[in-house]
Amino acid sequence: MFTALEVPLLHDNEVAFVQEYCSVMQPLALALDMLQAENKCYIGFLLPTLTFLECKLRALKPSVKLTGPLIDAILSALGTRFAAYSDRSELIIATVTLPQFRLRWLDKAKKAA
Repeated sequence: MFTALEVPLLHDNEVAFVQEYCSVMQPLALALDMLQAENKCYIGFLLPTLTFLECKLRALKPSVKLTGPLIDAILSALGTRFAAYSDRSELIIATVTLPQFRLRWLDKAKKAA
């Protein structure tokens, strides 16, 4: 494709960056797809989706070399935007009443409370 378009080929470090970028952005894209669904998407999906997204990004952080700042920026933005949502009782109740989530998404400290 690059040759046909007469565009210079990507270097090895550029290919590595694109691969890491895709691995970091995939969980975010899946979370957005889930939350933007037109059918069968309820308010109870928000907290588990955010929790799983944060867990996946934190798990990816040690294995990446080039996209660590991107992960930090995403986690920071999630924390800034959704920090107040994790303690809202109506969202927690909405989530635990959904059979696919129940209490599975909560950490042990929140389950005890």
